[in-house]
Amino acid sequence: MSGKIRLRVTCLTPERLLRRALDAGAVFTSIRRADARTLVLDTDPEGERILRGLGERYSIPFSVVRRGGVSAVAGFVKRRATLPAGILTAVVLCALFLGRVWQIDITFTGEGAARGDPKPLRRMLDEMQIRPGSPRPKDVGLIGKQLEAASGDYSFVGVRAQGVRLLVEAIPETPAPQIYDVDAARDLVSACDGIVVSAEARSGELCVSPGDTVRKGQLLIRGEEKASAEGTRPIAALGEVIVRTWRCGEAALPATKGEVRFTGRSAVSSVLRVFCFEIPIVRGASFESQREETRALAIGGLFLPVQIVRRTYRETRLTQVDADPALLERQLRLLAAADAGLRLFGDCPDGHSVVKTWFDGEPASGGMKRMRAVYEIQTNAAVARKDAVQGG
Repeated sequence: MSGKIRLRVTCLTPERLLRRALDAGAVFTSIRRADARTLVLDTDPEGERILRGLGERYSIPFSVVRRGGVSAVAGFVKRRATLPAGILTAVVLCALFLGRVWQIDITFTGEGAARGDPKPLRRMLDEMQIRPGSPRPKDVGLIGKQLEAASGDYSFVGVRAQGVRLLVEAIPETPAPQIYDVDAARDLVSACDGIVVSAEARSGELCVSPGDTVRKGQLLIRGEEKASAEGTRPIAALGEVIVRTWRCGEAALPATKGEVRFTGRSAVSSVLRVFCFEIPIVRGASFESQREETRALAIGGLFLPVQIVRRTYRETRLTQVDADPALLERQLRLLAAADAGLRLFGDCPDGHSVVKTWFDGEPASGGMKRMRAVYEIQTNAAVARKDAVQGG
């Protein structure tokens, strides 16, 4: 049997119809009576053909309850004739979609990852005709080598294809360390004012100790060493002197703000408006500071544009009120911290670390509220004298 088919037939004498179908060669695997005039039959396509022929001959209605096997598949395909074309179209579109690059991600690794800039790499990829929507390259390893050769800022550039995603991973070049010439005589001086936390001289003579207070430009490590029992020779001083220092920022804002309030006085004027012309009806007074409200009442209907325009003037006055304390303090903290940050990054050596931060507020005076932000930092203040002079 190529497929089981369940039919429902209703007639006055279903047993007689069943006998005629059996005589014609129909085969039934299940016969069930639904009610006195209805039978539910399980048969094959040939049995369905015989029963349908008898139904057409004797005008007996049939209905298909369920189809199975090949018959169900054939019926499904027949009802959905466009399905194969749709499946084929979907397969072609998927092939086209998966064969292209739709996302390009550029990441940086290594110690210098923070120095990585994706813009030059994206520009080089664009010059190579590799952009979102372009065909997926066959040799992604070659692309990585080309990017590495075209840019001298990266020690390695790797390219991987992950589906519709192209992943570019680059390692920025590590800058060459500063060359230390022991014979290039120099002193190390303090780059800022502060209190010495720790001091170490790797070459030269240490001139300060922990707990000492130093001023900007003060000698920290002298660039000389003993050459003999009687004399010294100049060398390049090298070492680290960690100092504790502070940077302050200030901000001030008005303790009050202007607020527009109504005084309670008002005046009304009315005019008769016809097209662009206005004829005064009631003249109202005006105030030095006021807010106007206008209402128009049409009295001429649709074809005659006549209106009475009523204007109400309400007197206003600018009044000074206390600013919201919480909002004012937040704004002052942000401004003071920004000012301290400018001073911190403007005149402190690189590599400092913030140890503590605090804010000092002052009572309002003269209509102004002031706030001070203080950053306590630790930094290596030992720099060459020429660097201290250049830093101001």
